[in-house]
Amino acid sequence: MERIAEHIETTFGTPRNQTKSEDRGLSLGLMDAKWYADATITKIRALWDKSLTWLSRDFYGIELGGRSWGERTMKLKQKIADNTDSSIERSLLEAYISMCGELDDLRDYRDNDLHKISPRIKEALGRPDRDYDMLELLKFLDRETIRCLEGLMLCFAVVLAAAGKIPNGQVVNPSPSPI
Repeated sequence: MERIAEHIETTFGTPRNQTKSEDRGLSLGLMDAKWYADATITKIRALWDKSLTWLSRDFYGIELGGRSWGERTMKLKQKIADNTDSSIERSLLEAYISMCGELDDLRDYRDNDLHKISPRIKEALGRPDRDYDMLELLKFLDRETIRCLEGLMLCFAVVLAAAGKIPNGQVVNPSPSPI
C-alpha cells in the first residue's frame, strides 16, 4: 500500500496522506463497488442499443442505419411509429422513443468510461468538482436500471399490441388458476 501511495503522489500529485486515508484513499471495497457499477452501466447502455435494434430490425424488419442515437430513434419514429395504424401500438412506441431521448446522462457516463477518461468516485481519488460519490453513483445506477426495465417492458408491450394481444380494459383471466 505504501508503494501505491508513493506512486500516486509522484504521478498525480495527490498527497500521500490523502491517498492512504479511508475517506479519499484506495478503498478496495469501494473500488470493487465502482467497477461493478461501471460494468452494470455499460450493460444497461448495451440493452438500450439491443432493444432498439430488436424492435426495428428484428420485429418490424426495418434497418435504421444512422450513426448517432438521435438519428436512429428519429428514424424509428418516422418509419414505424408515424406509420402505425394501431393507436395503442403507436402510443407505446412513442413512449419508448421518448424514453430513448432521456438517456443523455447514461450515454455520457458510459462513453466517458469506454472512450475518454473513466469517471472516478470521490472516495477513491475522485475529482470533487465532477465525480459522483459512491452513494450518488449507486442512485444513478438504480435510476437507470429501473428506466431500462421500463423500456424493455414497453418493447414487449409494443409487440403484444402489434399482435392484438393488449386487452382494452377487459379482464384477461377472470379466474386465475391456483399455483
